[in-house]
Amino acid sequence: MLPVEIIEECLDNLVDKASLAVCARAHSSFAYICQRRLFSDITICTSSDEGLKLLLLALELSPHLGTYVHRANFIGDPQASDLATTHLLPSILDRLTALRSLSGRAGVFKPATQTALANVLRQPTLESLCLDMSVDFPFHLIRAPSLKHLTLIDASESGGTPLLMSTSGQLRLRTLRLQATKRVVLRRAGSWIMSEQLDLSGLRALMLDPDCLRPEDSQKLLRTAAQSLQVLAVLPHTVNEQGPEHILSIIANLPFALPSLHTLVLHTTKASSGFAPGFIPYSFDFNPSKFLDIRLTDRKDTFPALREVVLIPYKSSDGLEKAADDDAWWKFDDADKDVRERLVTLKHRVFKASMPRCAVAGIRRDALTRKWDF
Repeated sequence: MLPVEIIEECLDNLVDKASLAVCARAHSSFAYICQRRLFSDITICTSSDEGLKLLLLALELSPHLGTYVHRANFIGDPQASDLATTHLLPSILDRLTALRSLSGRAGVFKPATQTALANVLRQPTLESLCLDMSVDFPFHLIRAPSLKHLTLIDASESGGTPLLMSTSGQLRLRTLRLQATKRVVLRRAGSWIMSEQLDLSGLRALMLDPDCLRPEDSQKLLRTAAQSLQVLAVLPHTVNEQGPEHILSIIANLPFALPSLHTLVLHTTKASSGFAPGFIPYSFDFNPSKFLDIRLTDRKDTFPALREVVLIPYKSSDGLEKAADDDAWWKFDDADKDVRERLVTLKHRVFKASMPRCAVAGIRRDALTRKWDF
């Protein structure tokens, strides 16, 4: 029998779950190693009762498998059965006791799951949470003391009553992504973000859709995170021919410094109108983009550490494809590289003439030069 270290090294090179499943059944000594890899990252869709039943059965027969699941991506289905939403999904959530990352998409978390979800959202191991198209989500359930990364995409809490607040301590985030891709207004989420429930004074990376917060709240958020913020990305969803002026004007006219800001990312889109995420190309020919270009290079007191201003085409993705994007969005691996290469080849002005002062200063980029790890 080979030493365990050699077996683990061999199994580490297996990337597909089918091969891992075969190895798990090949020999009892392989089972533990393979099971940890098989269950470490799972994606669950509520469209299949049979799939949910099989997973629940496995977790019931072998409870230790639930401790192997570190990353879970749940995808909702409008046609999901009552059995899936009221019994199967809550029962599965109850058995995932060591989650580090949780994603919920397409309204997967219904009221029937709230008790089980509340238990997950206060686990001490949970570090990353993504809510995508969760239009009636009770934010006060988010209590995980170790939560560092939060993504809200079209996530909101309905109702005109005051927001419920958790009695637990503040959430101290390192990264925050606020995005509205479906024209859903995140004002309710914005109110929660700006409440005392969150401590954003140590925020290191922020992706901001200008539609998510009021202009004064956007500036307040930047002020709160001013000393620690290293990466700032702007991703507008609805734009006109002059772009979302208020957020660019806010950045250009900050009455305080961002001493740690190294990277400013402006997401662009290949669309010819404002119906896709990102700045449309010709918006960079107008103010306030030109004014921002000047201020970024002239105001060394405000941006003393700025090293790169990056224009990246944003690539929209859905369903399973999105599962890999949100845990580390600040690496910008979801940038549409094919579009960028095509536009660069055509000498498109977004990549050749935009932000000319930044280009002269040597900080204008078409891609990130550094991969961040927060």
